[in-house]
Amino acid sequence: MSLPPPAAPGPRGRSALHVIPQMHRASSWVQPDRSRIIINPMYAYMSPLTWGELLAYDETTPTGVYPGKMWRCSPTRGPDRGEHFLCWFGVVEDNPAVCSNNSRRVRIIGTEEKVRQLMAEEVCRNRGHNWQAIQPPSAQPWDARIGLIDTPKFCTRCGVRSN
Repeated sequence: MSLPPPAAPGPRGRSALHVIPQMHRASSWVQPDRSRIIINPMYAYMSPLTWGELLAYDETTPTGVYPGKMWRCSPTRGPDRGEHFLCWFGVVEDNPAVCSNNSRRVRIIGTEEKVRQLMAEEVCRNRGHNWQAIQPPSAQPWDARIGLIDTPKFCTRCGVRSN
């Protein structure tokens, strides 16, 4: 199976392919809510639970093409063998009667809560906000660098916190 290349970034690193359209078609197709997945030009971030809820199509593409349909792919052959991908059908802006075939490499993040935190950070960054680390009083500066602590951060503009 040949995967489409990642989209070229648009303004502020965004492109039309970063948004998975809402799936309106009623069918027996089961998939997680698209709001549980963060997409950027290179990767799709999700929890193991979300990854497990996607139907697997490793060597084929599902039938029934309509916008918003998502699936997972882990090719067993070719240059992408061993990688994990989120794939979905999108909308072609110039011709809404045609669906685009999109994909991103998947990065699994530990929990749904961590995905929500990353999503909040992504929204603030896309608005041009800055994030600043909060150094816990008991932490040494090298703790975060060597992974002993996960340094909490906050948005200097809207106050959203992570961790």
